[in-house]
Amino acid sequence: MRRSTRTIPSLALSLCALLAMGQAPGSLDISFLPEDLGHGIGDGASTGVLDIQPLADGRALVLTMNYHGQSTGGMAWLQPDGMLDAVMPATLVGMERVLVQADGKLLIAGTFTQVQGVPRNRVARLNADGTLDLSFDPGTGPNNAITAMALQPDGKLLLGGFFTAVNGTARNRIVRLLPNGQVDLTFDPGSGASSTVRTISVLSDGRVFIGGNFTDYAGTESQRMAILGGNGALLTAYPGTSGVSVVANTSVVDGQDRIWVGGEFSGRVRRLLADGSPDPGFSSSITLQPLDMVLLPDNKLLVGGKYLGGVGPRVLRLNADGSVDPTFQVSSGTSGALSDVLSLALLADGRYLAGGNFRFFNGQPRTRLACLLPSGTVDTDHGSPVGGANHVVTKVLALSDGRFLVGGIFRGYEDVVAPALVRTFADGTVDGSFTPPMVHDLDHVGDIAVQTDEQVIVIGSMAPRIKRLLPNGAVDATFSPGSGPDSDIRSVRLQADGKLLVAGYFSEFNGSPRNSVARLNVNGSLDPTFIPPGTSQGPGYAHVAVQQPDGKVLVGGMFYEWGAGNNRCITRLMPDGSLDPTFNGGGAGTLTDGGDVNDIELLPDGRILIAGTFAQYNGVQRRGVARLLANGELDMSFVPPGSSPYNFNDLEVLPDGRILLVGGGVGAGLIRCLGPDGALIALLYPGGYASNTVESVAVGTDGQIVVGGSFTHIAGVGRNRIARLFGGDATPSILVAAKVHLGGAFDADAGLMHDTLRAAALVPLSEPYTALPYAFVDGGGELTAPAVLATTGNNAIVDWVVLELRAAGDPTSVLASRSALVQRDGDVVDLNGISEVYFNLPPGNYHVAVRHRDHLGCMTADPIALSATPTTIDFTAPATPTWGSEARNNVNGTMVLWPGDANFDGQVKYTGPANDRDVVLTTVGGSTPTNTVNNIYSGADVNMDGVVKYAGADNDRDIILQTIGGTVPTAVRTQQLP
Repeated sequence: MRRSTRTIPSLALSLCALLAMGQAPGSLDISFLPEDLGHGIGDGASTGVLDIQPLADGRALVLTMNYHGQSTGGMAWLQPDGMLDAVMPATLVGMERVLVQADGKLLIAGTFTQVQGVPRNRVARLNADGTLDLSFDPGTGPNNAITAMALQPDGKLLLGGFFTAVNGTARNRIVRLLPNGQVDLTFDPGSGASSTVRTISVLSDGRVFIGGNFTDYAGTESQRMAILGGNGALLTAYPGTSGVSVVANTSVVDGQDRIWVGGEFSGRVRRLLADGSPDPGFSSSITLQPLDMVLLPDNKLLVGGKYLGGVGPRVLRLNADGSVDPTFQVSSGTSGALSDVLSLALLADGRYLAGGNFRFFNGQPRTRLACLLPSGTVDTDHGSPVGGANHVVTKVLALSDGRFLVGGIFRGYEDVVAPALVRTFADGTVDGSFTPPMVHDLDHVGDIAVQTDEQVIVIGSMAPRIKRLLPNGAVDATFSPGSGPDSDIRSVRLQADGKLLVAGYFSEFNGSPRNSVARLNVNGSLDPTFIPPGTSQGPGYAHVAVQQPDGKVLVGGMFYEWGAGNNRCITRLMPDGSLDPTFNGGGAGTLTDGGDVNDIELLPDGRILIAGTFAQYNGVQRRGVARLLANGELDMSFVPPGSSPYNFNDLEVLPDGRILLVGGGVGAGLIRCLGPDGALIALLYPGGYASNTVESVAVGTDGQIVVGGSFTHIAGVGRNRIARLFGGDATPSILVAAKVHLGGAFDADAGLMHDTLRAAALVPLSEPYTALPYAFVDGGGELTAPAVLATTGNNAIVDWVVLELRAAGDPTSVLASRSALVQRDGDVVDLNGISEVYFNLPPGNYHVAVRHRDHLGCMTADPIALSATPTTIDFTAPATPTWGSEARNNVNGTMVLWPGDANFDGQVKYTGPANDRDVVLTTVGGSTPTNTVNNIYSGADVNMDGVVKYAGADNDRDIILQTIGGTVPTAVRTQQLP
């Protein structure tokens, strides 16, 4: 499994696990899949990669609408490592071809009709930065699709396609444009090609080779191929050739042009001599139909395409004689449905890029774009690890041994092949001992249940839509649901006797009528003793069916009426499936607002929790969550927030009675926690949202909470579709929103600190204070994630600091201390880089102090009232009173911490024992003051620029002198902490 180049010490990871109790309940646990950068990084391309063009500097242009979770505007510039370098300045839908001119400008063609607000029909030229080049004006352009482009050495552009006119000039399927975009009237094809021109190549002597679907050119029979003169006239016709789909770049071999063509004809690839006749030195017999070909410098040919029948790797390399190159070991190549290779490119360093519609390459997750080494193996350093899941997680199920089952629509998880289902360890990493069947068996997973023998019941989209897997992931052949349901299953739940309740959109199961709900025997066969009446008014379906301890079955879903009962969206059945007349729910939702019940949880006292998209229950407002009495009536003592969003997909009850709810919609995933009375617990989940829908929530054996869905970040911190949150408990806690500026990094003109250490990747992932040493109280060992340190702008991280809470009556007593991060604008944030800093102390009055490794700390003069509502303490404001005298330095009206405490002893000294100047001198070598040490994270670097200097411009020694006063070297400035 590939790992990122930035590693996390194992000691820090173990500390992070130990510190779970010290984290804010609901905050993101970044020790869970710490390499997951989120934000869609690792997803690859979201739409088929239609064209790739390599650039001389090692980058590549890729035509796709989204890459690594970011909208590309239709075209992305990729760095040599596969990460995004730049995207189109504005969205441009319909680009299908791109060519790079010698001057770096880009010629694009496709189906578009405007570029960046300027009319451009199907062809345009862009500047190297992607902005429209207004000097290229094709007028009204071609009147139909462009399918081929070729650039002549003189800058003129040949276009092929299905058009019959260009800018009002008759041009059947082929035209040449001048460098300014106007039609070149000296290139006159006459009546042109009779049908689509799909490929064009310019020969060394100026002749033009074309291929496509046409059968004549300028009135002369020429089947699918033709050679034209530089003026567009027919020179060589081909009276009997099958379709030509692609031409590789031509090359001069033994002093003659060679033309490589691919198409539907026998052998699929041919090489032609300069006169257009077959080259007897080349013979191909592949069955792959080429869609793109790249001629390599050694005259080998890289071929990508599709199979009209059968299977194969979809990428081949042919030797110069046409034989398949056995040294190119692509193994399985692309796999899965719609897995054609549409585009190929040779990169400047000799690697290959392959694009198309595939999801895997050589068994590895590579969504629509793969980089291959010359040997044919996947370059695992290209792009980025998936980290989490590369598509939606629909279900997370906690196992009794601390592991999790994760199902969904994904094909990659933690950069390994994951056919919609994985079993993970507690830290989210893949448990390789569980290997479920491949994608065609589990197209997607909608729900999961685990039987007492550890066998796994999986609900999927492919017939028969329900399977049982053995503990190792293999399909259990003894599980026999027959043909299964006639439509999708939404959920599966176990009964106490091991039978299975399934709910969904079906009307029959294995040929027997079953309206939305069925019960299966342990072996998967239909239980004939359970016959529910189903919905009776209008269309309807069930989302969930749950057995009560008395054997009755609660059913929730989207239905107006079940049987003859007034039970809208929720009902209860007897053990035989008949309607329970004692259930007096009335119903969730209304006939006008619809409303769904998506999940049901039974409470130990017999009451019932339901969650969904309803706005009321039996006429009383209940937005998405309600608690029912055992008879189905509304429990009026449970009152959830009236203004809360109400599209919840899943709920979970914690041991202390708190209720977790997840849901949301596109762009607004929800994570909510309610108390046992329904009140919103504001302390939990301070971010409170995800970037997209949250589908499922599970509570692990350690009390930590795992959520899955469509999101790519939670409260701004990157996580791809799965994340773990700290569970905590209901103990009152404190959130502190401190603000501080470090004098060594402060830029008075900008009013911000610089983030040079972070930009140089010098800020460590784990806090540096334990090693100084600093004696933490209920803290220490804090760890952040690479994605947090990747943030730029005003919220970029400058460095680690320590926050202390001290007793109101005894400010010498530190009650709690935690490492935190400080941003350029001075905000002190928790380990996720966003939230206020959490302390596991009860609300009350505390002194708040801030410390830094080479600055003098300071503390509030008076105790501050702190609570679960974030309290702001602005140490940058002159109006904020601090303990002692001159605890901070005033720089043009902004208060900053005094820099220069290089040895972290609470004093800044220029001379005498334990002075800080000598720390700088020793760091640079101790004998040559003009030495410098670069790329260092050290207390001696008091200006925090990553360089320790004793003399010269921007040196660290002078800052120490300035802090003590600048005129009396023996002066000492002492930290103002009691």
